[in-house]
Amino acid sequence: MNQVQIKPKGNLRGNYKLTWKVRFYFIEISVFSTIILALLVSTYLRNEIWRDEVALWKDCMKKSPRKARVYSNLGFAYFQESNYGKALEMSQRAIEIDPKFARAYHNIGLVYQKTGDLDEAATMIRKSLEIDPALHIAHYSLGGVYFESRRYKEAVDAFNRFLKIFPRFPDVHHLVAIAYGAQKQFDRAIEEFEWELRINPYH
Repeated sequence: MNQVQIKPKGNLRGNYKLTWKVRFYFIEISVFSTIILALLVSTYLRNEIWRDEVALWKDCMKKSPRKARVYSNLGFAYFQESNYGKALEMSQRAIEIDPKFARAYHNIGLVYQKTGDLDEAATMIRKSLEIDPALHIAHYSLGGVYFESRRYKEAVDAFNRFLKIFPRFPDVHHLVAIAYGAQKQFDRAIEEFEWELRINPYH
């Protein structure tokens, strides 16, 4: 009796290759999905850190513990949160790492100003300018310290140095005008008020 041989439909080798292609496709999708999910989680966590300046610079400090700029920026972040003790501590740490880091001295000057030690504030801010004459914001800060100390002539000098670089700040012209008025230099005071109004008629 003759045996009937049943041949499988299609090509087994081709089907085998196709099956592995399908499997590889799904593996590939799984791998890429995992990578994308990890990146999304990482981005979310990073965004959470970036929402908070203190958390951001503390994270940077862990990664770069020997960079003065990181400690100085962390100090300024604490200053903005009115945490003056930590602001002073971090800024001093920046100076320990780099004694010529001007912004750290400027930060310390701002802390002393906020805590009422105006003489020491002026000393620290002047020190920042000795190190880096291009730190123009320090002229504005120094003007503010002198103004608060009622040292109006020195305040005008410091503010005018700032205005040479950034002439279109109505608030600074306003302070200069008041400082001139306090010295009974009324013509100059009026000039500054007029400058202020030219920059911003609604000021």
